[in-house]
Amino acid sequence: MNKNMIRNAGLPILALFLASLLSCDNSFGIFSSIQQETKQTGTNVFLNGTVKKVVGDGTSYFAAMAKIYTRLVTDTVGSDAWKVLTIATSTGTTISDYACTSLTEGSVSGVPTVFAALSNRVTGELLGLYSTVDHGVSWTELASSGIPSSGYIQSIFFVNNTLFASVRKKVSGVDVYDLLYRTATGFVSAGTAVTAVDSPFIDGVWDGTNYWFAETDGLYAGTSPAVIAAVSETGGPTSKTLTGFCVNPATNDVYVSTDDGYVYMRQKSGGSWTNKLVLSDVSLGTIIVIPAGLNPGGTGIRLAIARNDSVYGYMEYDWAASQYYAGASGELTSSESNYSTTLSGVPVLSFYLSSAENRLFVTGIASNLDSRYGLYSDGWSATASSWGGWEAE
Repeated sequence: MNKNMIRNAGLPILALFLASLLSCDNSFGIFSSIQQETKQTGTNVFLNGTVKKVVGDGTSYFAAMAKIYTRLVTDTVGSDAWKVLTIATSTGTTISDYACTSLTEGSVSGVPTVFAALSNRVTGELLGLYSTVDHGVSWTELASSGIPSSGYIQSIFFVNNTLFASVRKKVSGVDVYDLLYRTATGFVSAGTAVTAVDSPFIDGVWDGTNYWFAETDGLYAGTSPAVIAAVSETGGPTSKTLTGFCVNPATNDVYVSTDDGYVYMRQKSGGSWTNKLVLSDVSLGTIIVIPAGLNPGGTGIRLAIARNDSVYGYMEYDWAASQYYAGASGELTSSESNYSTTLSGVPVLSFYLSSAENRLFVTGIASNLDSRYGLYSDGWSATASSWGGWEAE
């Protein structure tokens, strides 16, 4: 199940994101702990860089910049452990000159698997879809028939044992997007409703019954990957611009953020929608559920939500209490200075919560920010029952 959401590159953050792709020089990070700023040696590659997404397979983490970087779960944060990957294929060839357009993770027949979409870094043409089951040591190319030769894979999602791809193509000179899913022989359409839509797909989730997908103009769902249809339910985010999408894996409730400050929640048990105004007239972004067991304040869940206004960074929201917390005053940070010297002002692209060690990753755009990084993480301490604070990866 894909438990995290990746930011839609078609939203207002796009200009910053595209500009930052040219910046890949990085050094070490600073973070604050317990009201005290402490300099920390980190990984060179992420300073003033852009990280699009992080995934993991329980043994290793994988970060998508222009290329894929990896480190072991057991490596110390900030120890310069992240290394760039050359894709060694199962046929004996290697790919060193590539651009990674998307990463996702999943379990195939019980085996943790990481998938990567690779393209020509100059032309953007698809080089291939690859998977690894040995933590990035070797990669197997997947059949990609069905993806148009002129198509560009914008994102891939692994949802309920099925690999999906959001593919950009041109129709009459205009960019449109198809949602495809993988079969044993290649990719086929996920339905007419998700063919030639105007915006790229944000992400896909599984609620225990339905596959769900979102793009900026609407929601789509279906019990079969072959028939994903448009959704218009009473109380849902109809006529809203959607910016973030995730599922609570404990309850299968679906959460959707919007560009006018609202979060909508679809309760799986009854299929009804509830909405709450998180922050008036602020465009929200990518969103993730922090489970109840990782909430120092009690048993209720919290949401971490990116903000796409001039403040950037992220905020927290206690759903049960309808309470908003600025990033500097939430439970994920160890102090105000911890937040102000790390994620404050950083346009956030994605969240990823690793169940391997209860570590929350945040990726973002740091290309034009002094001494900021494209990748931070925060570890949960079961002993202290609290989050340790943000650290530069």
